[in-house]
Amino acid sequence: MDQSTAPIPEETLVVPHPATFGEVKVIDRTQWRLSDDPIKPNSKAKVQCRMVEIETYDDYGEVMTCVPAVKHQGWDTKQKKWQPDLAVSELRADRYMTEKKTEGDDVPGLKQRFGSAIAEYEQYLVKEGRDLPIVLIADQVYPQAINALICLGVKTVQALASLTDAELNTLRVSLEKQKFVRMATLVAKFREKAQAKLAALGAKPAARAKPEKQAA
Repeated sequence: MDQSTAPIPEETLVVPHPATFGEVKVIDRTQWRLSDDPIKPNSKAKVQCRMVEIETYDDYGEVMTCVPAVKHQGWDTKQKKWQPDLAVSELRADRYMTEKKTEGDDVPGLKQRFGSAIAEYEQYLVKEGRDLPIVLIADQVYPQAINALICLGVKTVQALASLTDAELNTLRVSLEKQKFVRMATLVAKFREKAQAKLAALGAKPAARAKPEKQAA
C-alpha cells in the first residue's frame, strides 16, 4: 500500500481516574517526516515528527477539548533505529517561536523545529473545512495577545479574522489592563494578519451570524 494513502491509525489512552472526562485519544493527522531543526543540528542525531490532536471526551462520549500537538521521536545512532520513546509537545503560543537567551544557546521554538509538519497540518485542516486553532498564528501575533484572545473566547484564526471593530476594542482594553500598552495599539493588525493567513491558505473565513430583524 502506498504510504501516502495508508490509513492513519488512532491511538487511545485510558485515563485511570476519570472525574470529568472518560478517555483521551491521540489521533495522528499527518504522516511521519523529518523535523526541520533537530535538537542537535551539528550531530548525526535525527528527529522525526508528525502532527496529532489530543481529544478529551466526557462520560457521554462527547468531545470536550481538541488540542493540536507534535509527536516526535529521536534516532538511535547506535541501534540504527528510531527510539521507542515518543514525546508529545502541545502547540503553545509561548513555545511557538525561538526563545532568545542572553546566555547560552537559543531554544528553538516549535515552529522552527516542526514547521513542515505544522504546514502539512494546516493544509489538512483547510481540506477538511475545519477552522485553524489560534495558536497557528503565533508566529505573527504575540503570545500575550493570543492568550488574551483565548480568554475572550476567540480560539481560531477564523474567529480573529472576523472580529468587529467593537470586539477589537475589547481586546485592546484587555491588553491595556495587562500593561501591554504598545501591543494594544496593534489589534487591528492582528486581524489583518489572520485574514491574510486564511487567504494564503485558501481557507474560508468564519461566517458571522446575521443580526435578527426586530419586530415592527
